[in-house]
Amino acid sequence: MNRCLSWNAHTGVITVEPGTTLEAIYRLTLPDGWWFPVTPTASEATIGGCVAMNVHGRNAWKRGALGEHVTEIVLMTASGQVMIVRPDEELFMAAVGGAGLLGIITQITMQMVRVPSAFIAVQTNRITNLDAMFAAFDEHAADADFLEGWIDGFASGAAMGRGTFTAATYQSIGKPYRPQRSGSSLSVVQAAAAIGSRIVVRPWARVLARSGLAALYHTSAPARGVLQQTASLPAFTYHHPAEYQVMRACMPHGVFVFQPFVPASEARRLFEVFLKLSHEAALTPLWCIMKRHRRDPFPLSCQVDGYSLELNYRVTPHNRRRIEELLCFMTEAALDAGSRFYIAKDQLLNADQFRRCIGTSTAAWFHRLRRMHDPQGRIQSRLAHRLFPEEV
Repeated sequence: MNRCLSWNAHTGVITVEPGTTLEAIYRLTLPDGWWFPVTPTASEATIGGCVAMNVHGRNAWKRGALGEHVTEIVLMTASGQVMIVRPDEELFMAAVGGAGLLGIITQITMQMVRVPSAFIAVQTNRITNLDAMFAAFDEHAADADFLEGWIDGFASGAAMGRGTFTAATYQSIGKPYRPQRSGSSLSVVQAAAAIGSRIVVRPWARVLARSGLAALYHTSAPARGVLQQTASLPAFTYHHPAEYQVMRACMPHGVFVFQPFVPASEARRLFEVFLKLSHEAALTPLWCIMKRHRRDPFPLSCQVDGYSLELNYRVTPHNRRRIEELLCFMTEAALDAGSRFYIAKDQLLNADQFRRCIGTSTAAWFHRLRRMHDPQGRIQSRLAHRLFPEEV
């Protein structure tokens, strides 16, 4: 289920099977001048998974969610019935972002975006505090194609929220794009680095992270100016697989991800609260990513007119329970402010909290569609058991 079924280099319309990776798609389309309308930062993700979770990216405030650019899906329900569904049908609106609980997506047709070249101009600014980070989003939102803020989770006091801010814009460069060798496998050097990280870095992960993040902040851009660079779209967008290997080696017990999507009126206050609570609990997030968003039409969407802050906490056998307690407290504070959560990353929301996110009427609507298309409850997952226990 990983074939490209059709590609029109004149219109940018592509039809693929759900197991096709993002890397396989852009290798086909980018030489013809087409790029994803929306993409996450993992090139090995499958397009079926991206549609089922309705992913967003660094251009979420501008392009919304991926589902807004999907023109048709073919869905096989639990009974084996195969249906073509489009954006004007409620089954489409539920299946996009429905976590695979309404059926198996067997085909996806999507409109790609024409780009002037395969390259992008990247501007990096050094940001001194949280107020300056919000101001940077406001300053660049009208002109940039991609925005992202990286925050040093260890910074406190007047420097809380410091970090780097990236604004990137499609660039017209005459030279052709030549795809690099697939990054799906690690070289011997990369594998050795991952093993070395396991042996040497893991015991000092927190200390090294604090020093490394501070060094990154001070070297990311001139103190009074910006760093201008040019990069290929894949290099700018996707993490290298070696990064994941090093993170897995340094964090054998994984991470807890806390990513609330907060309305604009509450974002500044809540982000400061979350960072302060983390410091007070001695549970500093090792990396923090801030994005800007806009609401999209999908009922189960996590996006709001506002901002998200992704906090990643390193788990150890000794701190797991404390992290869970901290994140449960922060979740309640986020929900009280009208926030939503991205269920592809969240692992702590319960059914009542999820209903508060999406609303009881939306929860009832989704329940009705599941019962209509899967009356015997054949399609199940652990996520479904946690968020929709009344349907099991």
